[in-house]
Amino acid sequence: MVNWLKKHPERLENYGPDAVKQIGEIYAVERGQYPEGVDAYEKFIELFPLEPRSAAIQIAVLTIFLDGLIYDTDRAHAEMVEFYDTYNPDSEWWTNNEDPQLRRQTIPLLELHLNTLVDDKLYFAWEEGDTAQWLHFENY
Repeated sequence: MVNWLKKHPERLENYGPDAVKQIGEIYAVERGQYPEGVDAYEKFIELFPLEPRSAAIQIAVLTIFLDGLIYDTDRAHAEMVEFYDTYNPDSEWWTNNEDPQLRRQTIPLLELHLNTLVDDKLYFAWEEGDTAQWLHFENY
C-alpha cells in the first residue's frame, strides 16, 4: 500500500495519512497484531512527521509498549524519549501545528511521559550510584 501511495503522490497527499493510520488501527486495535500495527504507525510517522495526528500515532505506539502488548521495556523507554523529543514545544512539529486545541491535548502527554522518564532515570541512577545520570535530566 505504501509503495503504491509513493508512486501516486497526489493520492499520498490526499489519502495517505488516513490510509496508513487505518492500516495501523486494523492491525493493532481490531486484530491484535501489535508488531504489524507498530510497523504501520511508524510508517505514518515516517511519511507524515509534521501531520497533526502524528503525536497521537506516536502515543499509540508508546501505549503498545507501555501496556506490555509487546513486552520490551527498553523500547518503551526509547519511545517515551522519542515522543518528548519530537513533540515538545521546541520541536519542528510544534512549530508547524499551531492549533491551540491540539497543543492543549499534547501538553499533558508530554508532561506525563517526561515525568515518567525523569523518575525512571533518577531511580536507576540511584540504584546504580551514578550521579552523572542525574545531571542529564537538568536539561529537561
